[in-house]
Amino acid sequence: MIPKPKYIENILEVTKQSKNFIYCDVVCECKNKTFTGYTNILPLSKEQKEHENELKKFYKKYNTFTTIKENEISYLCGMKGLFKKKIGEKIEIKNFDCTQIVKIKCLKCGKEYILFDSRFHGYDANIPERESMYDNNEYDFTPIKWKNDIEGSSTFHIKIENDESLENFIENAYETNNDTYSNAFSWIQIEVKNIKTNNKQIIIDEETA
Repeated sequence: MIPKPKYIENILEVTKQSKNFIYCDVVCECKNKTFTGYTNILPLSKEQKEHENELKKFYKKYNTFTTIKENEISYLCGMKGLFKKKIGEKIEIKNFDCTQIVKIKCLKCGKEYILFDSRFHGYDANIPERESMYDNNEYDFTPIKWKNDIEGSSTFHIKIENDESLENFIENAYETNNDTYSNAFSWIQIEVKNIKTNNKQIIIDEETA
C-alpha cells in the first residue's frame, strides 16, 4: 500500500487500496467525521484580468495551437492554413498565482486542518527545483457552497495516487526520504458529501506532477 501523505496521515482512514491508489475518509483526531469546508480566494490583478480577456479572444479566433520559446519566453501560438501548420498570432504565456487550498473545520471540536495546499503538497511542490514565489502569500477563504444548505455539514473523502514504493519513486524521480515521498503524490482528488442533502462535489481533482 502506498503511504498516506505525512502531513495529514493522522486524519486519514484508508477505506480502499490498490497498487498505486489509496481511498480515505477524513476523520478528525476527536473521531468526528463531519466538517465544514473552505477554499482559498485568489484575487485577480488588473494584469491577470487583461491577460485572461486576451486569451478568451485568442481561443475564439483559433482552434489549433502550439507552444514555442523565443529568448527564454514561452508563447502560445494559433495555427493557420489548410493543414494548420503555419503560425498565425502568438501570445505570451504568463504565470499567475493559481494556488489551491482546501481547509476544513471539525463540527465537534472546532479543530482546523489543511487537506491540500498546492504550494507545498504534491509532486511539483516537493521536487528540489520547486517554485516558491507564492510561499508567503496569505489568502482569504470562502465556504464550500451547497444548494439548499447554508451550514454545509459534510464528510470528506480523498483519493491519492503515488509510486507504489519509495524505491520506485527514487528510480522514477529523485533521491528522497519516506516523508517527502509520501507528500509528493502525483494526483489527488477530494470529494465532499453534504450530510443534509446527500449532494456531492469534487472540489480538487489535480495532477500534481
